[in-house]
Amino acid sequence: MRAPADAASASASAPAPGRTLERIIVTGSQIPRIDAETALPVQIIRREEIERSGALNVEDLVSRITANYSGGVVAIGQNNDHPNFSGLSLRGFGTTATLMLLNGRRLANHALSDEGGIGVDLNAIPLAAIERIEILKDGASAIYGSDAIAGVVNFILRQDFQGMEASIEQGHAQQRGGASRHETLTLGAGSVAADGYNVFAVIDHLQQHALPAIDRPYSATGYQPALGVAGVSQYSFPANIITPNGLVNPAAPRCTAFTVQVGNACKYDAIRQGDLLPPDRTLGALARGVIRLPDDSQAYVELIGSRHTTMFNTAPSPADPFSLPGSPSWVIPVSSPFYPTGLGLTSDIVNPLFRAVSLGQRSEQVQTDQFRAVIGWKGAFAGWDVDTALMQSTTRSTVSYLSGFLGTDALNSAFATGLVNPFGDSGPAGDALLAAAQVYGPARIG
Repeated sequence: MRAPADAASASASAPAPGRTLERIIVTGSQIPRIDAETALPVQIIRREEIERSGALNVEDLVSRITANYSGGVVAIGQNNDHPNFSGLSLRGFGTTATLMLLNGRRLANHALSDEGGIGVDLNAIPLAAIERIEILKDGASAIYGSDAIAGVVNFILRQDFQGMEASIEQGHAQQRGGASRHETLTLGAGSVAADGYNVFAVIDHLQQHALPAIDRPYSATGYQPALGVAGVSQYSFPANIITPNGLVNPAAPRCTAFTVQVGNACKYDAIRQGDLLPPDRTLGALARGVIRLPDDSQAYVELIGSRHTTMFNTAPSPADPFSLPGSPSWVIPVSSPFYPTGLGLTSDIVNPLFRAVSLGQRSEQVQTDQFRAVIGWKGAFAGWDVDTALMQSTTRSTVSYLSGFLGTDALNSAFATGLVNPFGDSGPAGDALLAAAQVYGPARIG
């Protein structure tokens, strides 16, 4: 994949007397060619276009590339196995088939990757540090391997930046929710050609506020029978009861604000308590230094670090025994003071379809820390151009339960006491047992 250069428009003919062709930089290929010769054109997004786009981060910018779709985005992270991930997927081949490079070198995959990998998280790169983006939309597996079957996206950092830039951007929707704020500070000094050095640093902070689903008419409820949509759950509060004639609920037809009546049951409208956009925060920093050596070669150092934190809030936890180890049975005997009357029931109730509403929403936090260090040298050696470096790239991600998640053994013990009322208020003792059944802390680490 050939990087752009000012000399790309130069013809293959010999230069005019007294004129010197500028250097052409090639990345990803050992065969330098002019644009007219290459069979695989490269789309280039330059710094001026990046600034005009109004994009707040790299994920926002690459979402506008027509060839990029079916990649991961943070907003849907709670619904898949790779939370907090933003990825690239050229032509829908998937994030594992699209290679992402930074200055022509690889970065570590997202920490919560499965065996087949998932790809590089876009949140690792501050948008303000990018000079241009080169997009090869055709396969490049012959050069890079199977992770470039769909193509390559190469992010090139700014070079020889001098001065200071500071910006503050705020975004607000016409309706409430979903506001964002973006601050960047860019500093640079020195010219490699004139001063023999250049140092460059960027600090980038982006905060995205939540957009609750209930704040938009099209997502305010999951129950829209006129559209053929019935996205509601049988695990409800008050709990639904399984009978030979179907589900019944002691609250029907007067179901609660978060439930809808379907037949004789009250089904839980869980989407009302979720977010279309989760609250999200990214803090990133990049520093780069280049020094010209006496033989006109260059030594350089690059450091990148970022912390990306996302909070996912969903509906209260369903107490589903069928998904728990051992499939325990919870029994409400006829003798229980909580046994519902007026439904014609005469036997013990086994496994009521209950949701722990008293615990509030389930909240989990996903934090991803990424670090990349490169130290390199480039110059001429024995008639060859050489660019060699040592690099370390690491990613660490932790999913932590903050509230609302239930533990199996503690929940079994709580139901066994007979103090938990799945059909109404359990009182202080029952609520305390449910609160004690919550699990906290790291649930997954990559």
